[in-house]
Amino acid sequence: MLLVQHDESPLAFHSTSEEQAALMPAAMVSHADAFEFEEGLVQRVLERIDLNLEARLTDTVSAAVQQQLDAMLPRLRSEIESVLRELVVDALARELAENTGSTTGQRT
Repeated sequence: MLLVQHDESPLAFHSTSEEQAALMPAAMVSHADAFEFEEGLVQRVLERIDLNLEARLTDTVSAAVQQQLDAMLPRLRSEIESVLRELVVDALARELAENTGSTTGQRT
């Protein structure tokens, strides 16, 4: 037999046997009643956790991703600026190279 303690705080019971198991003196609680009570308790605790777990995890992961993005943003901007600058210089150099041989400055 398992010992079941009860205190003065109100408990929510989902079956008569759970309530009886909680209210009986420890010596009178059968193993089956104690097991049923524990199973019900575990189930209710898991339901409470489940209600909040997804929202809390979503908030936590979102905050972590946002922090990483904020830290990466200056470097990304710098890299993009560098790539664009290089592309512009390259395109301008090609354009000037193609038009350097022209006497009128116009394409033929």
